[in-house]
Amino acid sequence: MQPKYVDPAAASTKRPAPSLARPVTTGNWAAPSLEAVTSIANGLSFMVLDGIEAQLPGVRDDIIPRSTRAAQKKKSDSLTPAQSESVYQVKKVLDFAAQIFQDEDKTHRFLTRPHPMLGNRPPLDLAIESGAGADLVINILGRGAYGGGA
Repeated sequence: MQPKYVDPAAASTKRPAPSLARPVTTGNWAAPSLEAVTSIANGLSFMVLDGIEAQLPGVRDDIIPRSTRAAQKKKSDSLTPAQSESVYQVKKVLDFAAQIFQDEDKTHRFLTRPHPMLGNRPPLDLAIESGAGADLVINILGRGAYGGGA
């Protein structure tokens, strides 16, 4: 079967594609932008980690241990790509949880208390551990907020 030909002039009457470039330190981290992908690959600023700490005090050392951060700061003004990926995972989960709960205390409780659907592990631990863990937490949050049970 041949693909359907689309006249470019007719296609331009459709809505424009959403912009892929959004600031990396603000906005909806659950919908990454091309700029976010590039920034993670190049290493995020330590300020992003500080922003997470402001939202969820005490978590910075869980994401990247203090001694590791200190050594990295001596080498560079930014996190390594691997560290940036971990920070991104946590930020994505934190922002989505904050959007769902609309309350700092409820967000903190959800992220730090053991959850039965996560093998009685705190959601934050899974978000720190891997991208798959962060995705699982976001899936549970979405199911709870939009139907499906959590």
